[in-house]
Amino acid sequence: MGVLIKKNLNINITKKYYDPIGRLLVLDAVIGGVSFRLISVYAPNGELERKKFIQSLDKFLVGNTNVLLGGISTSLRIYY
Repeated sequence: MGVLIKKNLNINITKKYYDPIGRLLVLDAVIGGVSFRLISVYAPNGELERKKFIQSLDKFLVGNTNVLLGGISTSLRIYY
C-alpha cells in the first residue's frame, strides 16, 4: 500500500496510520496551507469481510479536513 507524492510538492505529513495487514494507509497532510487526509484502501474480496472493512473506515472520515479516498479495485482474470 502506498501513496505517490510529487518530488517537489510542498507537503508536510503530520500523522500517519497503516494497518498491519496492509489494507489501509491514512496520511494527514498539509499541502499549500490546506489540510488533507489521504486514504488509500485495498478492501477484501469477500462480501462480509468487505462490508466490515468499509464500516471500519468511519473513524477516518470524521473531522474538519478535506478527505481524498482512493483504492485498488481491479479484477484480474486469466483466460486460456
